[in-house]
Amino acid sequence: MSPDADTCQIPSSLFLERLSRARILKEKCEYVQAVLLLEDMLIEDPGSAAVLEEIAENEWCMGHVRRALLAARRTVMLHAESAIGNFILGLVSIHKGEFGRAVEFLQHANRSQPDTPDILRSLGWALFHHGETVQGVVTLERALNLEDFNTHTLCDLGEVYLTLRCIPKARSLFLRALDIDPGNSRARDGIAHVEHHEHAPQDAVVCHAVV
Repeated sequence: MSPDADTCQIPSSLFLERLSRARILKEKCEYVQAVLLLEDMLIEDPGSAAVLEEIAENEWCMGHVRRALLAARRTVMLHAESAIGNFILGLVSIHKGEFGRAVEFLQHANRSQPDTPDILRSLGWALFHHGETVQGVVTLERALNLEDFNTHTLCDLGEVYLTLRCIPKARSLFLRALDIDPGNSRARDGIAHVEHHEHAPQDAVVCHAVV
């Protein structure tokens, strides 16, 4: 028996309440529970880009790259300007080492949602690894200016300056990350690499200009 059409409609207040609950679950890192709730919502409203965005984010956070990719693709098919959809597609492209494609997706995300630290951080990383060194560094610095306590950005920028053999800058960034999170393994590894370069005479004083 087909359900009555009126019973298929989710009141907007109920929809927003459930979406808010899913986002709270995501913030608590309860990704599985969030996805279960979102998938129920998607059954009732298969064309909801907002629900698909949330699914894509949760799947990415769980390391489910393929599932995140599928949800993000469906999102941008429904809403081409989706910042989250394009952001996740950019992250997947970085994961695959496809930095040119990542730049395209992340620039699209940045146009839709400007001055978002996570988008700028990922865009800067993709630009740098796509060979656009200056723009990559500038974009990462901009992300850090917007959110100077973000250890991911501090370590990204530290690794970039380490690659450019700007050893003092790299050290400063990794130390800032450790001040915020003393157990940060990426920052500790960064300091170890810095110390290696400092003990190598050919590396210690070289710093390529990027700005």
